[in-house]
Amino acid sequence: MAIFNSLSKRIFLSNLAIILTMVFCFFNSQSFSYVMKAVFFNFLILLVLYAIRAFELQTVRSLNKAFTTFLIGTSLGGLFTLIPILYYRPAIPMYMYLTFLLVYMIFLPFINYKIAKNFIKNLPSNHYLIIGKDDKTYNIMDKLCKISLGKIRPVMYINPDAAVLENLVFDSHQINSVLVADMKLKERVEPSLDRIRLKGKNITYLPHVVENSLAYIPLDVINKFTNYYEVAFEENKISPVKRLYDLILSSFLLLIFSPLILLFGIALYIESGGPVIFCQERVGYQNKKFIIYKLRTLTDVDVKKTGNPNEGIEKRATRVGNVMRKLRIDELPQLVNVLKGEMSLIGPRPEMVEFHDMCVENIPFYSYRNLSKPGITGWAQMNYKHTTTLEDYRRKTEYDLYYIKNQNMIMDLQITLRTIVTMLGMKGSR
Repeated sequence: MAIFNSLSKRIFLSNLAIILTMVFCFFNSQSFSYVMKAVFFNFLILLVLYAIRAFELQTVRSLNKAFTTFLIGTSLGGLFTLIPILYYRPAIPMYMYLTFLLVYMIFLPFINYKIAKNFIKNLPSNHYLIIGKDDKTYNIMDKLCKISLGKIRPVMYINPDAAVLENLVFDSHQINSVLVADMKLKERVEPSLDRIRLKGKNITYLPHVVENSLAYIPLDVINKFTNYYEVAFEENKISPVKRLYDLILSSFLLLIFSPLILLFGIALYIESGGPVIFCQERVGYQNKKFIIYKLRTLTDVDVKKTGNPNEGIEKRATRVGNVMRKLRIDELPQLVNVLKGEMSLIGPRPEMVEFHDMCVENIPFYSYRNLSKPGITGWAQMNYKHTTTLEDYRRKTEYDLYYIKNQNMIMDLQITLRTIVTMLGMKGSR
């Protein structure tokens, strides 16, 4: 829910205020450069914690999960800052460095848990009368009820006429909002909805509630609001800033990681011979085909021999390939695809032609995911497991379509940070 997003912001700002207060209390007598160094150190740790979702509801509402997440995030952030903070003058004393780390690991998770508990307790509940009565709507509302901790609560489902709708809304003390889950039914009661709105009752639509509550758009919702989503997908154009971001960051990453690509390429050649670079045709932006580059990780890269790229993958993977897959190093040659303009750093994964055709035939709205350039990493990769079945492809498509509709540079930066943390944690989303 959007309201839970405000919880994340509240927790982040609270943590920032606590840390900045500590910095200025401990270092108020020090030089400006000393203070700025301490601020920079803490900002990096907060950035890592944000990237691993340390401030989100599902993390902070559980003390065990909060302590674990902050332990991992603080450890990673602490490693990032260890050399510049301790060895570049003016150096922060080790005891002060460790004090801040302990605050992150022990004090902040407990504070965040208390903030979240109080926030959720005082949240108002939305008790909805649902216009649209079918099994798909029931399933969607059940998901929304669970993820909102009961703050989204369906009271009644109806396929109404005008008189019945108004009587139900005005006579019930439970209903404080009307949710339109079927546009065809809405057209029958439009004048009644206007009168209900004028009386102070909230009228909202299923896509709005779904997108503010879930990290994906269920295909059933798109099917119910096809006209709305067709326009929304087409209107969300790729920003020129995104291309600039791709060029700058991919050039920098290619420069930094070229020795690593060379090192693993040599190791792979020594273990299993050539070729080292794996080239394969994929479907990309606006359904155009292109050749993707990867470091080979398997002994047999011919999918047609197995019929499934995931079949027997552990047996087919080389020892060097296993390491590359865990660290996602095998994806690094795709930076060349990014520089060529065939891919972006962030976007839906490009599929093989055979699997693209299968998905187009079996998954409604699948082709809309190619309204954005394919990416090395993306929203679906961060939020859903590796696809192995048609149902997995359906679910992953729901995440991809959420990204297509809502993509912006803030979202891309968030995915970039989370990808870095995933790589450092050796959790390649493959």
